[in-house]
Amino acid sequence: MTNHIIMTQADEIYHGIDVSSYQGNIDFNSVKDSGIKAVYIKAGEGGTITDPFFERNYEKATGAGLIVGFYYYVTALNPNEARVQANDFYELIRGKSFTARPAMDYENFNGLEREDINEIGMAFLKELENLSGITPMIYTDASVAETIWTDAFSKYPLWLADYSNRDEFPQGITVWDTWTGYQYSDTGSVPGITGNVDMNQFKEGILLEQRDENIPEEKPTATEYIIKPGDTLTSISKKFNVGIDAIIRLNGIQNPNRIYAGEVLKIPHSHPAADESILYTVAAGDTLWEIARRYRTNVPAIAKLNGIADPNMLYIGQVLRIPN
Repeated sequence: MTNHIIMTQADEIYHGIDVSSYQGNIDFNSVKDSGIKAVYIKAGEGGTITDPFFERNYEKATGAGLIVGFYYYVTALNPNEARVQANDFYELIRGKSFTARPAMDYENFNGLEREDINEIGMAFLKELENLSGITPMIYTDASVAETIWTDAFSKYPLWLADYSNRDEFPQGITVWDTWTGYQYSDTGSVPGITGNVDMNQFKEGILLEQRDENIPEEKPTATEYIIKPGDTLTSISKKFNVGIDAIIRLNGIQNPNRIYAGEVLKIPHSHPAADESILYTVAAGDTLWEIARRYRTNVPAIAKLNGIADPNMLYIGQVLRIPN
């Protein structure tokens, strides 16, 4: 494994890989015996998709004694979707034992403008940081690091993908002055893995022992609340200053408009409300225009809040957020 970027003697480097279902079954003991020290495991993507090998990879990599971190592939088209996906990532890794900071993999921008991309990326990172108490890492390639991300992202450690065999940190990157992770190949070969695998080098900055001073001590992550007559998810979220999405995901609620008095909800801690919206379930014959008129708002506002590309496409049972 060749080091393509010059390091100072003070840098302690952990040779690593990142994996997903693409690698299939992995013999992590053989991986470790080959000299690999750290592995980043794909947890999921898109707010609803869990990587099929996530749990298996986590259990086997942990059992082999490797440094373990997780990454999440972001597909959000607006900040609200980004927050939902950050919640999904947090729920996937919450309660697991890991030793490296979580990472955002946001690389497919679907033709969005730079300003939109930055808003989406920041929404995801801030939401994940609020939920976990950990400063996440951002995975990005050299070209995007040079042209897309603004100085607001400098607080988040950089996991740089660059296969150009540079001898120094790319001069065109001004937001960061160094990397914490460096992916230098996507065609690596490692014992215990069939086929290609991404090769990385990581500095000590990935380790959770390097946490920021303001990270809180571990404490219970949820409060139990008994639903009272007349309660709605909107009123409960405002009562506890907690995002509706977080309550829905933590409790596995299928229909946010159907909760019952006497049921017990888990209310997550330290999660500010993601929005001030009302939940509405689309019924037969509904149109966005009629819904907007009913709630004294407008179609563009509803479409933007819900990431709706075609305002004419609704389906019965769809849950919409209606801005106040």
